[in-house]
Amino acid sequence: AVVSTQSGHYGRGVTEGTKIKYNIAVVTADKAWAGTNSDIRMTLYGSKGQTSDHNLDSAGNDFERGETNDFVINDKDIGNLECIGLKISGTDGWMPEDITVTYGPHGSKHTVENINRWLDDNASFKLCNVKSVVQYDIAIETSTKSWSGTDSSIFITLRGSDGTTAEHELDNRGINDFQKGHTSKFVINDKDVGSLSCIVLRIYGRDGFRAQTVTVVNQVRKTTSSTDVYEWLDDNGSLELCDLRQATEYSLALTTSTKGWAGTDSGIYVILKGSNGNTKEHKLDTISHNDFRKGNTDTYVFYDQSIGSLDCILFRINGKDGWLVDTITVEIGYYEYSTANRSNVWLDGYKTIKFCNLKVEY
Repeated sequence: AVVSTQSGHYGRGVTEGTKIKYNIAVVTADKAWAGTNSDIRMTLYGSKGQTSDHNLDSAGNDFERGETNDFVINDKDIGNLECIGLKISGTDGWMPEDITVTYGPHGSKHTVENINRWLDDNASFKLCNVKSVVQYDIAIETSTKSWSGTDSSIFITLRGSDGTTAEHELDNRGINDFQKGHTSKFVINDKDVGSLSCIVLRIYGRDGFRAQTVTVVNQVRKTTSSTDVYEWLDDNGSLELCDLRQATEYSLALTTSTKGWAGTDSGIYVILKGSNGNTKEHKLDTISHNDFRKGNTDTYVFYDQSIGSLDCILFRINGKDGWLVDTITVEIGYYEYSTANRSNVWLDGYKTIKFCNLKVEY
């Protein structure tokens, strides 16, 4: 049997001793006599301990040949899943094929595939051949230089201290990725490569592409790596990017005022100023979405260097269609900074506006 693991970190809200929900999906093999009427029990073993022994029993007729049965158990947080223990109570044998366990606030997913092993006569066995598969969040900011965007296919490979992922195509169906000046975001699932050392981009096609920054978030290790790109990617070529730095995630929630004409179609840009430096200027724009509508709240996430504690938020408008922001919230790690535009100051005519009176919550 092969156990694959698609893990997400726990983060805020999960503490030692907290009970969490484990969603179990069990597929019985589609072979003669594979189904059973005996009781099946399961124990989960992880990096922080093990669950109790749980009887898998739903309202229906469980463990029929070729069928999938879903169960829910509530138990303590065992950390990353390492083994799945199965036990049969009875002499009516059973052959499982696949088992999937999903749990945690970020949907940590573990799948045991191709088990095809008989469990009979009150016996038990443990499946511990665990292959770790993690979620990587990829953010690629396309340069604002002329012709930087592309319609060619872009592929990514990650190399680290513990190995290399497969090559993954970066494509969001129904969305025009890699537009000039925009940030395109993707999710890939692959092995844990350890400490990330290089990012390899490859293009398939001759419509050249110029990225500005590439950021990779490992959702298990909770590490964020970023790099600047100074070269064109063209003519079925590839780029190896190994000058990586640790990056910080910044999340902005901006509510536009409900006053008349408060919304805008002009471009809005932001710089965050902190105790240890400033971010670069980031364009706030969601592809295929009409941003900054009157009364609406728009949320943006970008990655940049660590600036320490947030001191000021600087906005710039590129256009004459003015914008009136109402409230601003910035999340940096566990800290939340917020302020309100109580003076109803408009941002207009290619100007800038700065907010420095920030409320801080942890």
